[in-house]
Amino acid sequence: MMTKVEPILSVQLPPNFKPERRYILSVLLNRFLGIDFKICTSENSKETVISFPGNSNKITIADALFGFTDDLWLTQESMPQTPFRNFTLPQELSNHMHSSEPIPVIYGEVLENGEYIKISNDGINFGIDLLGASFFLLTRYEEIVIQDVDKHSRFPSSSSILVQQGVITKPIVNIYTDVLKAAMITLWPQLEAVIKKRSYQVILSHDVDRPWIAYKRSIPEMIRSLGKDIILRKDLSLFVKRSLAFISGMTGNFYFDHDPANSFDFIMSNSERYNLKSTFNFVSISTAALDPSYSISHPWIIKLMKEIVRRGHLIGLHTSYDSYLDSNRTTDEYNRLREVTSYFYNQSILDVRQHYLRWKNPETWQNLENAGLVYDSSLTFADVAGFRCGVCYDFPVFNLKTRSKLKIIEKPLIIMENALFALPNSSRRIEMSTHLAEECRKYKGDFTFLCHNSSLQSRSEREEYKAILSAIS
Repeated sequence: MMTKVEPILSVQLPPNFKPERRYILSVLLNRFLGIDFKICTSENSKETVISFPGNSNKITIADALFGFTDDLWLTQESMPQTPFRNFTLPQELSNHMHSSEPIPVIYGEVLENGEYIKISNDGINFGIDLLGASFFLLTRYEEIVIQDVDKHSRFPSSSSILVQQGVITKPIVNIYTDVLKAAMITLWPQLEAVIKKRSYQVILSHDVDRPWIAYKRSIPEMIRSLGKDIILRKDLSLFVKRSLAFISGMTGNFYFDHDPANSFDFIMSNSERYNLKSTFNFVSISTAALDPSYSISHPWIIKLMKEIVRRGHLIGLHTSYDSYLDSNRTTDEYNRLREVTSYFYNQSILDVRQHYLRWKNPETWQNLENAGLVYDSSLTFADVAGFRCGVCYDFPVFNLKTRSKLKIIEKPLIIMENALFALPNSSRRIEMSTHLAEECRKYKGDFTFLCHNSSLQSRSEREEYKAILSAIS
């Protein structure tokens, strides 16, 4: 008979927003730190109190976000105050931290001592709302409150409070979790032995929007591309390769293997060099003008997918342009991909990314949940690299409208290569990639990087990709 393991910590909560509070505690304490806990509710409590059995010291955390009344929830009035203030941890806590840099305050107020933290004989009191702010970031709270959209109906980076406050390159939820861990180890050193051990990892994925780019192109389009090969890319070999691929198509015998967008062997070889597995996300059903034009059952695509599987890499779903608000379409596309790959892919297809990163909170997450998918990796900005969710760990998501935790796991995307193109040169792009990878390394998190196969056509593009891969791996 197995012995029941009792929770390590006891957490006393105020009475309101119970599903929301339980969710963020389960993510931060249990999933991120590996610490079990039990919850009790106090009708009179106005703050969260964490205690350790047999010890009189307590951790008290201010209640800011969850302190708003129901009528202000998910409204502009409940958004964080800006500009963000910063606080510095006292030496007792910073000794247990991965970084001693000033920490942004998203929600919270100074305590009676004029600081955001007070350490006394009774324990540690936080005026900063570590839990509410983490909930705000992980659930993408602001993306329901703020209704701004760009031309693809996406939440724009310019409306993100993290971008506006210049902290998009900081994994704030990881920092807050680190602060909470430091407080617990300071008061209860024996906890250090049970905290989850993590390791830094690189997660590579590649959305297959254009498996070929010379096939069935018009002559004016091809002339423009060839001109760019000579004038902008200064790559004669690419000019020749593109020309030969296009000419072969005109003869009715297109040589797909020689198409400039066919960088699949290059991608897999470089992933294998660092013992990494790449996930290639394929569109299974195209319906909109901005969807890829290839067929998932095309003989060359089948051949490509078989080669990906043979080399030990993974296949994922790239949902179509209009699927992000359509649960039935999402399910149909997932089933179609599974149907086509069922006779040569003996693994479950788990991963998905939205085409054009089109995502709406919380409808898209719910669609993916309904379809039976497991991992989404759509949450970054198309034009700004960084931590849109404030974190470099994967996490179960929360539906803010149904007030329920979902099974779908978000693997937050840190960089899409298009966001790097906004930087002026290769050195800056490598520098940004290195910086974000170092932030992930601090917290032994996941550096998730998306690079499309069609973005690796020229010699210079491939050399830069290799340099980035070297820097982050």
